Amino acid sequence: NALEVRLRTAGSGLPAVQWEVVEGADAARWQASYPAAAVKVLTPGCDLYQVRTGAILYLDRTYGIARVPRHLRGLPGIRVSVDKSRAGTYTVEFELGEPARAFAVFGQGDWAPAPKGWARYAPGGFDVLGRAFDVYAKEYPAGRGSITVRRGAFAMVGFAKADVPLVTGLLRSLPD
Repeated sequence: NALEVRLRTAGSGLPAVQWEVVEGADAARWQASYPAAAVKVLTPGCDLYQVRTGAILYLDRTYGIARVPRHLRGLPGIRVSVDKSRAGTYTVEFELGEPARAFAVFGQGDWAPAPKGWARYAPGGFDVLGRAFDVYAKEYPAGRGSITVRRGAFAMVGFAKADVPLVTGLLRSLPD
């Protein structure tokens, strides 16, 4: 299998290694998105959106997503209110039709830290307004689920079927 590695300067000025399989038997596995899980939003005032470059990320903002890890593209995400999440404890409830792996973006400063139980999946793999954020993952059983953050912005950026192994090594997506 051929592997192309490119170095690019991230917003911080530090080089960031980006991986992409460009040919070979495993190319499709590395380049495809995870299969989407069935999810329904239960929290009033939130809605579903398709995770992709350019998608509007929040209900109360107009800017879009600048960069999405390749494996999350096309997954359903939940659009939330930045103002409500920054005002205090904020819970988003959802219902899953099957066991799923949820992906969310957390950060520092005015962004909420990752709650307990969330594992870092793609450091710096998600870009909003020229700022790179870490993507975290958590598995949920079928049925009702929720995420609660304490004072700070966050983003629900995908729900994938849990029975598909996580792809590791692809921490940042290359440009489309």
